[in-house]
Amino acid sequence: MATAESYIGIVLLIFATVITWCNESKLVKVDTFMKEAKNEYRSVNVEDPQPRNDYYLVHASGDTQNIEEIKDSAFGVSAANSYRLLRKVEML
Repeated sequence: MATAESYIGIVLLIFATVITWCNESKLVKVDTFMKEAKNEYRSVNVEDPQPRNDYYLVHASGDTQNIEEIKDSAFGVSAANSYRLLRKVEML
């Protein structure tokens, strides 16, 4: 009985090590990408777009507005000044 539990423990330890290794390598890739993006991005003015910024990573800030009201006709729901109306269906 003790040997079966030992084998299960060893298998779980190996599995946990592989999962941790994969997760850490993904975090290193994301961190590397974020450092590169921090050095490469361009801040732009949203009121005056320039063709020289095409195909570059850009940073812009400003207010968004949507003149049209978004409607979901199936449920009779609408949202004013929104960019998206999301319907999430769950079965109980």
